[in-house]
Amino acid sequence: MFRQSGAAVWIMSQPYGVNGAQCDRLASLPGVVAAGAIRGGPTVTLAVLPSTPIATWEITPGFPSLFNMADSDSDGVWLSDDLAGRAGVATIADMVPLADGTNVHVAGVYAYPPDGRLPILSYTIAAPVMSDQPFDQCWVEAWPQPDKAATVLPLALLPTVTGVNVQSPAPTTTQLNSTHGTSFDAPTKFANLPLLPINLASILIGATLGFTAIRSRRLELACDLHMGLARSAVSLQILIETLMWTAIAVIAALPACVVAAIIHGPPDYWSALYPGLRSLVAAGVAALIGALVAMTLIRENHLFRYFKHR
Repeated sequence: MFRQSGAAVWIMSQPYGVNGAQCDRLASLPGVVAAGAIRGGPTVTLAVLPSTPIATWEITPGFPSLFNMADSDSDGVWLSDDLAGRAGVATIADMVPLADGTNVHVAGVYAYPPDGRLPILSYTIAAPVMSDQPFDQCWVEAWPQPDKAATVLPLALLPTVTGVNVQSPAPTTTQLNSTHGTSFDAPTKFANLPLLPINLASILIGATLGFTAIRSRRLELACDLHMGLARSAVSLQILIETLMWTAIAVIAALPACVVAAIIHGPPDYWSALYPGLRSLVAAGVAALIGALVAMTLIRENHLFRYFKHR
């Protein structure tokens, strides 16, 4: 939720003070997922919306990666999903007529949900341009340490003129979506998940399986005791057998936990993987305890009763 809402994206604003190419290159730094620059473009009017002027933004080639856009054509523009719905754009290859009689080629539609992020691109057109001219803003997405973006953003600024009577406005840094805080503590988030019902269910299922597996063999085990085998030896055998099939079950379920952690967890994965492993281990331990409890309830002198009710 934190990353999907744009909370990991930071914006540095400096009118005509951002080096577009340098901003794009920030994506190659460790911990930076995507980066790109934008600047204000001309206002246009769509033929289907003649009374609504649409603001446009000119973006560098690296900017589409911030919104999972595919590579676009040099002549194509990107429409926000809100604007595309109003304009009736259904496919990527659509040509959208403007009020002045010209047409623009649509390279794609990007999602910009109203989830608390700044409404900069909520109802606009984004047009890719070359990055050799100054830009107004540099956007950087950093993960798993989103606040790292604020430390690398100054690298995209153009040199400013300084002097005794010259005072350039200071650049400003803002978070695209501040509703989730400025940082994401994955271990704490996962540790505070309401997993108690899941853990209790795992323990109950494991204990039930372990108890049932041994209880169903009570005739066989009572026969072993009747033939003179020590209870400790039989219990050790049961413990080893139960440990073997619980280990196989845990190993079989482990890939599912790993895949879920990779898809939904942070890049270190351990914070997302640990809760699943904890449930698996708890179920395995509960199965061992359930098996030993079932063994303690088996009596040699109940052999004929077990035989009768086999």
